Amino acid sequence: MRTGWVVGLALALLSPSLRAAQSVLPVGTTSQFNSVLDQIKSGALGSKIRSADIEVRRDHVVMRLKLHGNRSENVVLTRPTGETQGTRSRFFSIETSPKTSSTDLSSLAGLLDNSFSTDPWVMVPSPGEAATTRTTSAPPAPAAAP
Repeated sequence: MRTGWVVGLALALLSPSLRAAQSVLPVGTTSQFNSVLDQIKSGALGSKIRSADIEVRRDHVVMRLKLHGNRSENVVLTRPTGETQGTRSRFFSIETSPKTSSTDLSSLAGLLDNSFSTDPWVMVPSPGEAATTRTTSAPPAPAAAP
């Protein structure tokens, strides 16, 4: 009976989903993304992109680049990891459709690098992490009277 409990506790403590902290974008990054939006509107990504919609979510950013001719292209920005492949800026992994040109991706990466001088991501404990930090020891015994 005790062995099952010990194995269960060990698996819970070793589980990456319980231990891993999450990278999130704090509310303060909105002003930096507004700066990115202003630069896009002023032509920083070239003449074929006329505007963009930017939605900052907790763990990623969705950019909808508005092209001429009522076309649009979605771009997703996430925190780069060691497993990230493809185009990256200093602080973002850039995921787009295969039809996006490498020139456009490089321009967007440069724009992001110029807009973010420091890493915007912050680490917060995952919901399971709080459970693994609880103490399981008994409270200390009261001091003996003199």
